[in-house]
Amino acid sequence: MIGVQLKVSLRIIFLYGVLFFVYTQGMWERIIGNNMIPKTILEVTLFCFILSQITFRLKRTPGLVLFLIFACVSFIILFFNGSTIASWIKYIRYLIYFYLLYYFLYNTYISHDQWKSLFKFIIFLILFQGIGSLYTLIILGIRVEGYIGTMSSLGGTTGAVFPLFISTLCLLLYYYHYRQNHSKQTLLLLICFFSVALVAYQSMKRAIYFSLPAFILIVSLLAFNYFHLKKLLWKRLLRVGVMLITLIPVYVFGILSTGGISSNLSGNESKAEIIKNAFSYAKKYSFDISEDGLTMGQLGTSLYVLKNSYESSDKFLFGEGYGKVKDERILDQRGIMYGIVGFSSDLISAGWIYMILVILFMTRIILNGNSLQYGIIKNIRVILLLLFIYVHLTYSTDYTYHLKINAIMAVILAFVNSPLHTNALDHFMQKYYYTE
Repeated sequence: MIGVQLKVSLRIIFLYGVLFFVYTQGMWERIIGNNMIPKTILEVTLFCFILSQITFRLKRTPGLVLFLIFACVSFIILFFNGSTIASWIKYIRYLIYFYLLYYFLYNTYISHDQWKSLFKFIIFLILFQGIGSLYTLIILGIRVEGYIGTMSSLGGTTGAVFPLFISTLCLLLYYYHYRQNHSKQTLLLLICFFSVALVAYQSMKRAIYFSLPAFILIVSLLAFNYFHLKKLLWKRLLRVGVMLITLIPVYVFGILSTGGISSNLSGNESKAEIIKNAFSYAKKYSFDISEDGLTMGQLGTSLYVLKNSYESSDKFLFGEGYGKVKDERILDQRGIMYGIVGFSSDLISAGWIYMILVILFMTRIILNGNSLQYGIIKNIRVILLLLFIYVHLTYSTDYTYHLKINAIMAVILAFVNSPLHTNALDHFMQKYYYTE
C-alpha cells in the first residue's frame, strides 16, 4: 500500500514538473538565452512522467483505439510520403504527449485534496502568465509575439488561443457557480480573466478581439438553454452584460493599439465605427494576398490548401511529408506565405487520412465521458470541442504543435471523464456548482 502511494506521489510530482515547464518555458529561454535547454528539460520531465506510469496492460480509456490506429496509420504514411522516422516522431509527438497525459490521469486514482492542490497550481500558472506579461509591458516596455506571458510561442498564436481558452472556461464556471464562498470564487475567476487579458494585449494578436465575443455569446446561450428563465441566470447575464459594456473602452483601446487593425483608421471614428472597421479588416485579412500572389490569411490559405490537395492521389492520401509544412520552398511552390492552421498543416504534411484521424481522435477524447453527467460537465465538453474546432480549422496549430492548451485540457478531461474521479468530481460539484 505504501509503495502504491509513493508511486502515485511520484507521478503527481512529475505532473507538476511538466505543467511548470510547459507554462514557464519562455521565462527560462529569456534567463538562459537558449531555447533548446528549457525545451529539453520539459521533454525529459515528460519522459519521466511517462516512465513513472508504464504498465504492461492497456486500460480501457476513451480514444485508446483511435490513438493506436492514428499511431499506426501515421507511421505507415511516412513510407509513402518520403518522410523519415525522426520527422514523423517530431511531427506527432505533442499529440502523443497529450494523450499519454490524459491516459495516465484518467487511470490513476487521485484524492480530492490532491485534485484541489493541482487546480490551485494551475490557477497559479494562469496568474503567473499575467505577471509575465506585466513584466514585458512595464519593465521591458515592449509588446512581443514570441513570448506569451512566461510561455514561448514561435508564431505567437498562443497569445490569442490561451486567453480565449481560459476566459471562456472562466465564464462558463461563473454561470454555474452559486454555492459556498461565491464572492471569493467569482473574484478568483475575474482575476484569471484579467490575467489572460494582459497576455492577449501583450502578444498583439488580433484574433482575440473577434473570437472572444463569439464565445461569450456561445457560453451565454448554453447557460440560457440549461437554466431557461431562472432568476439566477438573469442576475448572471446582467452582471456579465454590465462588465462587457464597462470594458468597451478597453476593447476599443486594444483594437487601436494592435497593428494592422488600426492601420486604416483616421482617429476621428466613433467607438462603433472603430469596431465595424475592425471586423471589416478581419474579413479582408482572412483572404489577403501578397504582392507576389501568395496567400496570407488563414481562411484564404486553408481554401488554397484544400484545393491543392486534390492535385494528385499521393498528395490527397499521404501529403508531402512530415515537417514539409515548415519548408519555405514547399510553401512558396504551393503559393502560401502565411496562414497555416491545424488541419491545413496536417493536409500538407500527411494528407486527408491523417487529418481526419486527428479530428476524430480529439473529438472522441473530449466528448466521451464515463463519469457524472451534470449540465455543467456536458457544457464543458461542448465548449472544449468548439474551441478545438475553431482553433484547429480556422486559426492555428496550437492543439497539435505544443502543450500550452492541451496540458490543462488533459487535466480537465481526465477529471470530468474518468469514473475513478467521480467522488472528487461530485464533491466539487456539490460544494461549488449548480447541479440540478
